[in-house]
Amino acid sequence: MAESLRSYANSLREYLLASLSDSHNTPQKLAYRYNNLKVYIEPKRESKPHFFVSVGISEVCFCIEDLKKINGNLGTDERYIVRWASKPNINGELMHTWRLLSNAATAGSAVSSANNEELDEKLKIADAANSKVDILGTGVHSRLTRFERSMRRF
Repeated sequence: MAESLRSYANSLREYLLASLSDSHNTPQKLAYRYNNLKVYIEPKRESKPHFFVSVGISEVCFCIEDLKKINGNLGTDERYIVRWASKPNINGELMHTWRLLSNAATAGSAVSSANNEELDEKLKIADAANSKVDILGTGVHSRLTRFERSMRRF
């Protein structure tokens, strides 16, 4: 079961756009390239703490602990992904999320299929809790909260 982690994908997308922007490559030109960027974790596919990043049809898997590439290829974007993942807050939260999902996956394999809805509900709650806290330092959550408050006034 692959769990998409929106907050990580948004943070990585913002980091890539900021890092690659220069006089020739404006963020608007680069935005189309990372429009379908996804960050996810599959505990059943790899036993080591890891995360996958996919852009289009390309995919790469990195170990969270030492940030070494396990498999896949994204070309020159890999070095920016390693820089992003090496930030202490990002790395710690990736490890925490991997533990959470791997524990849920092992618990999910032990329970019957009737309890799969309960497991899915727990994963949704964990993902929602992740998105409510601005762990990635992007400021997206605070801006979204301010926007929602301003919309309630009308």
